[in-house]
Amino acid sequence: MENIKKVSFSECLREGILLYFGNILTIVIIDLLCIIPVWLQSYMYKTQGAGKSYSVLIAVVSFAMILVNQGALYTLFHARYKGEKMGLGGSLAAGFRLSGRVFLVSLIYALAVMSGILLLIIPGIIFIFKYYFSIIAVVVEDDGTGPMKLSSVMARGYSVLIFLTMLLLTALMIPHYFLYRFPLNNVVLSFAAFTIANLITTIFQAVQYVSYARIRAIKAAEIKPEAVKNAGTGAGCGIIAGLGALLMAIIIAISVIIVRGPGISRVARAIFGSTITLSKNVKLDMPEKWWFFGPVPSGYKSYMAFASGEKGGIPGVIIRSAGLTEKDNAVLKDGKENGALRLINELEGRMYPGRESGTMTYKWDLEKPLKISKLDINGIKWSTAAVAEQKNPDTRWKVMFLKDGDRLMYLFYRAPFDKTDDKVYAADEKKLFQMMGGK
Repeated sequence: MENIKKVSFSECLREGILLYFGNILTIVIIDLLCIIPVWLQSYMYKTQGAGKSYSVLIAVVSFAMILVNQGALYTLFHARYKGEKMGLGGSLAAGFRLSGRVFLVSLIYALAVMSGILLLIIPGIIFIFKYYFSIIAVVVEDDGTGPMKLSSVMARGYSVLIFLTMLLLTALMIPHYFLYRFPLNNVVLSFAAFTIANLITTIFQAVQYVSYARIRAIKAAEIKPEAVKNAGTGAGCGIIAGLGALLMAIIIAISVIIVRGPGISRVARAIFGSTITLSKNVKLDMPEKWWFFGPVPSGYKSYMAFASGEKGGIPGVIIRSAGLTEKDNAVLKDGKENGALRLINELEGRMYPGRESGTMTYKWDLEKPLKISKLDINGIKWSTAAVAEQKNPDTRWKVMFLKDGDRLMYLFYRAPFDKTDDKVYAADEKKLFQMMGGK
């Protein structure tokens, strides 16, 4: 039996790095055309928050340039790996020309993986490996070749290699984690760091391409043109897309049934329970028309309670329980003007590092002294205040807070405004107070 040499990860890594640094100047320019709009979108979100009128346009441009970037880089790698000439102009021209096909295959790939994950997860993992090379294939192969079918054939027997390249990508993404965890507010430093992080990630694409090229060469005899011709681009892709659309329709139908049947509240109560403990002595019991959800960052208990059904009432309540540091406790003991409210603002910012300006508390006007009142709710005395927004003084927030041990519980929600139905609002507030109790 003929001994066929397998492609090793170490060889792909070595050749991929050589391919990357051998074309570094062209790669930098191609990446910059993609990086600039993506960085601009990220930086504006961090510094100005979401919801700006031009954010959608920037997001669309960013997405389009990511598609162009994929086509341009794989075209460059394909030509230079074979020893052919390929400059910046040719790479970019191919990137723009192929962006539509890259988008289509990326969409089908995503639908296949999503459909598989919805079908008990394991099929989704299989699809990730099976169609791993599909985007490269749609860029470098002839128009008549089906990228999904070709990728399926090439991935067979190389699951370990694919897994190792995915681990490489994970390692190369570490700088991105630090960028979002410890963001830079300086424009120049932020752009430089973002650019370097993305250039490092591009090493993965070079290694991925080399893996593709070496497997393609070894399996050349196995891959018959008629076997991969148009497979996975026509009927096959249509079937996958149809399955994805069908599954999404099923999810939407189930969501509608839940909302109109038992209701989101009851389903949420069944999942999350009907009682949450904020501290040693403070708990919340959830009434019928309120429900909780939310991620729980380290050191926090974080929830959002929504009133369901009635208009003109309280749209929602942000509820937190945060562990306090010695410095935080010192701020509360100081008794300085608006000290507790400023601490709440700081605690909210800690939950969203780099996106502090997008938090609701960031808008609060804490420059003027605010009256702090006491409110007895079910035997527990909460401190309460009404806080106006800096730029919109007519928009006010009701804030309640309570220190229990080493934790600070606080919640806030919109105060009544011009479209508020006083009776509905009062009823919602009564329900909110009913759910706040002691142990």
